[in-house]
Amino acid sequence: MGNPWIRNALVVLVLLSFGAYFVLVQEDTRSEGLQYVDLSGPRESGERGAPPRVEIPPPFEPGANPEDEGAARNEFSIPSLRLVVRGRVVDAQGKPLAGMGVQRAHAFLPEARTESGPEGRFEFAIEEPQGELTASGAGWILIGGERYIDPERDDDYLLVLAPAVEFRGRVLDARGAPVSDASLFAIPPGDALVLFGLVAPPMEHESQRGWSGRDGSFRLGPVPYLGGGRIEVSAPGASPVEFPQPADPAQPFQLVIGER
Repeated sequence: MGNPWIRNALVVLVLLSFGAYFVLVQEDTRSEGLQYVDLSGPRESGERGAPPRVEIPPPFEPGANPEDEGAARNEFSIPSLRLVVRGRVVDAQGKPLAGMGVQRAHAFLPEARTESGPEGRFEFAIEEPQGELTASGAGWILIGGERYIDPERDDDYLLVLAPAVEFRGRVLDARGAPVSDASLFAIPPGDALVLFGLVAPPMEHESQRGWSGRDGSFRLGPVPYLGGGRIEVSAPGASPVEFPQPADPAQPFQLVIGER
């Protein structure tokens, strides 16, 4: 380091290095290079260089006027659809039935219940226009009608009920011996709803099916009691046989099937 020439050369190299550094830093501040981003938050509006403020409106609330200053908005708000369901409950002859319980049935929607009035009429409101209407009452069973809720429907629904009875008796073979494990099915007349312009057959209930016990005895019910109804009996080794419903369902009766 005692040589002045070498010392002067080193000083020149250091100055050139600093000069190159400042040139490069200046290039990076241009638009195509790195830029400084202020993350310290918005400054006062009067401060020089402060970024513009962005006002975010609050969520929309149903019923608010969207043109009012500060009105809340929410793009996910969906108004509920409230539907009024009206209809009638009648028997198989078209006579109004009062005091029948009517409800909307659905797998997961809440039930809506009401009761038919003096003229068999009912009315209730639901928010989800889906499901099926059912009706029941002491001594009555639903056999059909216009039961499926339609949000586009604007006329009355119809629910048709029939007297509910219980059949009991015994199944015997041609020799008078009891027949066990015979299958029984109470069949309502297929034209029970034609009076109302409905060509669909009456509803089928689980209570309309049964089996005879070891002594041939059976019980079916509650089942709809309608003129023209039948009871079908089938057993292993014997052909199915149909019998008319008894005139007095309160009395036990016998059903005799052929040879097995």
